[in-house]
Amino acid sequence: MITRESLEAMTSEEIAGLLAEVLERCHAATDAVNTAVASYFPAVNEQERRIKERKAALEKERGAVLSKIEGMRPALVKATISGNADALAEIQRTVKDLETQRATVETQIGMLDGPLPSCDDVYNAIQTALKEKEAIDEQTATDLETIKAFCEGKAQPWVELAKGASERPTAVSEFHLNRVRAHYSESRRR
Repeated sequence: MITRESLEAMTSEEIAGLLAEVLERCHAATDAVNTAVASYFPAVNEQERRIKERKAALEKERGAVLSKIEGMRPALVKATISGNADALAEIQRTVKDLETQRATVETQIGMLDGPLPSCDDVYNAIQTALKEKEAIDEQTATDLETIKAFCEGKAQPWVELAKGASERPTAVSEFHLNRVRAHYSESRRR
């Protein structure tokens, strides 16, 4: 925390350096929030892409299993006509295994059809960065006001420093942040 007393002991160059540090800390916090916000939708898209890939692989596997089952038809007809009990028993075992495999694949496909889990880790990173930025913004505003008040009370060259301390923290993109919040809330309701 910057105090008037600590500023009294500094030169104008030292205060200019301090001002630059305060503003840089604020800009870095803003960048951290914007970076976290920008990572949300790519994470959601990656999640959706992986689900689609897995479902496509499962659909292919289901098709292969169904083809194998259908391919058993001629052998079943032949064994039935000939009355070959051993062949019928082997066909029944094979069909049972294939049907179990098909049911397993279809269950997985059904499970992947449901709503996707939200990207909690990315959303939580946004919230953490936002809380940190809010705390830094509060401290920055206090520090800037202290520097500004000190500089305004002094003669030149302090006037130029007061102008620099009039800057306010940069804003987080409310549009993108609101999109992320809306998507996150919607994904939690599914």
